[in-house]
Amino acid sequence: MTDLLPLLREIAEKAGLVVRRLGDDEATGSGLVRVKGKPVLMLFRGETPERETALYLEALRGLDLTGVFLPPAVREALGRE
Repeated sequence: MTDLLPLLREIAEKAGLVVRRLGDDEATGSGLVRVKGKPVLMLFRGETPERETALYLEALRGLDLTGVFLPPAVREALGRE
């Protein structure tokens, strides 16, 4: 499933999801937060590709992806058939 990670990063960018990478000294944990009402995915630099993939999927599930092309594998992973 980590082979989806490059696609998920691209889709997140197209969907307007802000992704912020956190350094070792900043991180308390990765996750989706809202900053001034907009979703921001905070990613600790030490996350495994598997965990990062899961975090992207979780974040993208909550976004309106209308008008963003989703390859079949991504649609399936998101649960959108």
